[in-house]
Amino acid sequence: MCKKGLSVLVLLSLWMCLTGFASLGEEGKDTWNSMMEQLSAEEIDQLLAEENEWYGKVMANVEDSVTIRAEASTDSAAVGKMFKGDAGEILEQQEGWTRIQSGDVDGWVSDEYLAFGKDAEERAEEDVKKFFINEIRLYNETESAPILAKQLNARSVEIRGEAIKTLGKLKYKEVEPKLIEMYNVQPEEVKRQIISAIADLKTDKALGFLYNAYDEADTQGTKRVILKALYEYSAMGRKTFDQLERKADSHTAILFAHTKHPLINQLN
Repeated sequence: MCKKGLSVLVLLSLWMCLTGFASLGEEGKDTWNSMMEQLSAEEIDQLLAEENEWYGKVMANVEDSVTIRAEASTDSAAVGKMFKGDAGEILEQQEGWTRIQSGDVDGWVSDEYLAFGKDAEERAEEDVKKFFINEIRLYNETESAPILAKQLNARSVEIRGEAIKTLGKLKYKEVEPKLIEMYNVQPEEVKRQIISAIADLKTDKALGFLYNAYDEADTQGTKRVILKALYEYSAMGRKTFDQLERKADSHTAILFAHTKHPLINQLN
């Protein structure tokens, strides 16, 4: 695929991020699927690596939204909002505040809730990557699994976690040794994604890993994810679950009860 084709795909991807896949219609979906099928590993790498020019622009660095105000003050009237991932042009700056143009709205946003320059560029690239990973999972693009496995080394914890989740849903069993190898050096969030992915793979080769991971887990939340994985893993997984339950103390017994009877109040 030529660079022009990749550029068209980028524009289509960004548009779909805003409007949703359902808005494409059947013809648009066929076009999207056709383009996805033509992407090689090298072309996806090129797509994800293309530079974005963010000089003079900002992105909303929030989980939900931030208020755009008429003046550079929290006491000023609200004139609009920027939502997570929204971009804007920088019009003016003063200490701690930036005046931006976002769509038809012109106003001031606290710098605390904005990403600038390289940070904004990286966040935009991350959004595109997450979109592609979600599409691969949604449409069960199993042939994309080897390409997706390269994202296990992504610097972004969120990208890494989404890739792990998707590889599990795709039943890409070849990735299991790598997941086990990388487990101990991951943050808790990614550890839980690895456990869930291994549970989805159901190779019957990871019982020893799951057993040891439970013994070494530092948090109740991670222990619960491991127990759920064992309980649903296989007959041998259920036996391993029972073995762990027999040696549970009063502090962890509730975890086993919750796994067997999910209606029990969840623990933090």
